[in-house]
Amino acid sequence: MDHHIGPPDETCPFPEYSAPRFAGDMPIIAVMDNQPTLFERLERRLAESPEVVFVRAEFSELGDYRQVGKALRSAIKNGLICRVGYGVYVKTRPSVLTGAPVPEKTLVEIAFLALGKLGVRARLGKAAKEYAEGKTTQMPMATVLNVGKSRVRRHLSVGMQTVRYEREKAADRRIDS
Repeated sequence: MDHHIGPPDETCPFPEYSAPRFAGDMPIIAVMDNQPTLFERLERRLAESPEVVFVRAEFSELGDYRQVGKALRSAIKNGLICRVGYGVYVKTRPSVLTGAPVPEKTLVEIAFLALGKLGVRARLGKAAKEYAEGKTTQMPMATVLNVGKSRVRRHLSVGMQTVRYEREKAADRRIDS
């Protein structure tokens, strides 16, 4: 079997056309490596990680900023994670009631973990602390965290619930120390 290798012959009407190259009886084609896509690598990392809260910087070695952003949006669309704030994501599980994806942890737990990853030391707010210590029977309705002197402004929310921050006053710092 005679296979043409090289420049096109005179019968070819397209002079810029290069005939397919052959090796033996098989045409030489570019074989794609079966490397996982960025989304598949992100999906595997999420599945293998024991952590529940992630910041975007943890995925920076997977690709450039736009590619990672696209993969994160796909993961949100597929219900693997949900976005709770700028660059803060949390693993999800199906809701018992509706089957819709809901965060695996409560907003308070998510906030503590996320702020910890961002280098902010947070504690329960004054009202929640008093309720936990039994000083009051009034249950706090809002999620309030005391962030001390930190200037954190990160907006963290799940659904309609939002984390609020309170700052330490000078008098409070002397008492807690």
